[in-house]
Amino acid sequence: GAPTQVDSLDADQQEIADFAFSQLSTRPGAPVGCTKNLLRVENFSQQVVQGSLFKFDLVMQHDSACTNDNTQSKCSMVVWDKPWENYREVQWDQVNCGEDDNTTQEESFPVVG
Repeated sequence: GAPTQVDSLDADQQEIADFAFSQLSTRPGAPVGCTKNLLRVENFSQQVVQGSLFKFDLVMQHDSACTNDNTQSKCSMVVWDKPWENYREVQWDQVNCGEDDNTTQEESFPVVG
């Protein structure tokens, strides 16, 4: 089916966003040092494709405890979820982060599953 725009996240959709933020924070090559906090989720859509494909933007900000830099940054995330296979993965080849994160289309991530 076509992607459906979601204005208000339900518990399952919030869990997907939290999962993506967790994966982003702990991925190989993630910036170390000052942690980022998740401020909000924007542009959330859900599409049924052999499970569910979620696309959304995570808006983050460095923790105020370790920096005075309160610049917000955004990562466009894609998560594929197939609950009956116990499969939930960030689609790293489609992730796009702005500014200081070094996630680029050229990087390859090992596929785990």
